[in-house]
Amino acid sequence: MAKSPLLVELFEEDAEVIASLSQKAKTAQELKEYKSFISDYNAMIKSSVEKYWKYNEKVEYKTQSEVKKLKESKNNKYVILPYIKQADGNMDAGFKANSGVTIPALSYSKIESSDKKPDYKICVPSSEIRKDNKYLECDFKFALIGIQAHLKWMIQNNKTVQFNEYAEIVWKDNCSKLKNTKVQVEKSFLQQKAFLQKELTVADAKEAYGHDIEFVTAEELSSSYTSNKKGTAVLLIIPYGTM
Repeated sequence: MAKSPLLVELFEEDAEVIASLSQKAKTAQELKEYKSFISDYNAMIKSSVEKYWKYNEKVEYKTQSEVKKLKESKNNKYVILPYIKQADGNMDAGFKANSGVTIPALSYSKIESSDKKPDYKICVPSSEIRKDNKYLECDFKFALIGIQAHLKWMIQNNKTVQFNEYAEIVWKDNCSKLKNTKVQVEKSFLQQKAFLQKELTVADAKEAYGHDIEFVTAEELSSSYTSNKKGTAVLLIIPYGTM
């Protein structure tokens, strides 16, 4: 797969969705969010792949409809990197699939592989927990570097493991590197009742952690991680499911 050209799949607006959300004033905000998600994602994945993806020498960018045509023509020379969502046990790339419990991820697959069973996938950090479901560069840096590091590890060790298993293996060496570092956490995470039993205060978190911890904005955390700020580690929250 590393020797094949990579197609990074970009979102495009769905005329049916636009028409549906344009009919009523009460869906005006949803229409705005729909359009913003597409434009923001496309810009973010482009810039992030250019910075952090080294696994494939040749990279191209194509819309969903262009990728679909290549699949239909049986053009199997590519591997693809789309944004997907697992919903009710099925994979469906797109905004319309966001109903019920979903797990956003990036997949990395041969173009001929089934959309429902991609060759590889990794959950995208911070999915649907920031205001307006906002992604930042730090989320894509982690996911893209994580894919490449995990794939290389499996090839070197001739062993197939899920990403969570891989993380449990490498933390033994990596966590020792966090000694004497300051950990940054997004302030908004303290109020995330979806995965905390109760709302935490800064004092609660500092007492529980017991080491140097700093609460910052999402943008500040992203800047620290993407600039490799010396002496600083960051806490990213990654969704998890049986994907």
